[in-house]
Amino acid sequence: VVVLGGGSFGTAMAAHVANRKEKMEVSMLVRDPHVCQSFNRNHLNCKYFPNHKLPENFVATTDAKSALQGADFCLHAVPVQVEEV
Repeated sequence: VVVLGGGSFGTAMAAHVANRKEKMEVSMLVRDPHVCQSFNRNHLNCKYFPNHKLPENFVATTDAKSALQGADFCLHAVPVQVEEV
């Protein structure tokens, strides 16, 4: 499973799937390399869930190709901005 987006919704979805499927690797595609390192090193989303430890089978990456390669499911959690006309 890969989750596109590392915000609050993407983190919550990835953590939920990873907790329910402990033998499955759950990848999250993020844009910022520093955020990616924090996820992988500390298993925390310090901005949105600083007190919630992410599962060990959760991995973040900035590389779309490696995130999507071999994934059976892709969950979209990227915000869409809309300008009012």
